Amino acid sequence: MLTTEQMNEFHSAGYVHLEAAVETSIVKEMRDRVWDLLSQQGFLQDAPATWHIDGNPSKGWRPVSKLGDLKIGEPSPEDSIVVREALDDVFKAGRASKDSWGQPLVTMPAEAKTWLMPTKTWHFDHYYSHPEEINGVNVFLLIDEVEVGGGGTAVVRNSPLLMDRLLNSGAKFSKLSDQNKGFCASHPWLGGLKAKSSSSTVERNKQYMDQDTDIEGIPARVEELTGAAGDVYLCHPALMHAPAMNTSVRPRLMRTQRVNSKAMEDHINTVSRPG
Repeated sequence: MLTTEQMNEFHSAGYVHLEAAVETSIVKEMRDRVWDLLSQQGFLQDAPATWHIDGNPSKGWRPVSKLGDLKIGEPSPEDSIVVREALDDVFKAGRASKDSWGQPLVTMPAEAKTWLMPTKTWHFDHYYSHPEEINGVNVFLLIDEVEVGGGGTAVVRNSPLLMDRLLNSGAKFSKLSDQNKGFCASHPWLGGLKAKSSSSTVERNKQYMDQDTDIEGIPARVEELTGAAGDVYLCHPALMHAPAMNTSVRPRLMRTQRVNSKAMEDHINTVSRPG
């Protein structure tokens, strides 16, 4: 069950960090299965020289392609009482259940040793049309340790507050892509998130990450989602985020699942059902 402080953190910062939400033995089993799948693509756990994408060290930080279906015979978010109760707290009007922890995401270590903020990949995953109306969330499960600079998802802290204010000012978006563009266009600091690759520098890191930037009364900064194996991040639909490079010595291993409200899931099933 989420505390009042955690609920406030979810609705303002955009995420809540649930430490040790999944048992160590379960996480280890997931990690072993992911490495089994990686080995089928030539990525060998005990051979870091095989971790580069297409044999090119300069591409090492890029996420690995999809690893297939891991649903059969494994636990789901419903099996963690911490995660289950947190989801129930967030979805007051009911939610859909999930039978797996979702897609594995893997980011291999880069050859570069300096971590730089992402540029063109900032986005929302959920359409968000009304302040505090939660139609969907992202659930990130770390299945190995993710340290600073280790490929953890980069997020804009307090982006839900900024999006709520934008919507309350009368902004309307007909689709998710327009929502992404409109949000970034609402302030120069947000617009600077999506920059040319050549703009990705240590100085830009400092500008966005070393201190809060006041956006008309709302403090904003970029953070990395880091933690231990078994930690879960429950993310608000209006949390702007981006995949980040990995300059650590281990691959970033994560599972990601989208959970929808019951109403949204019913809508998705209706429009996707053959007529």
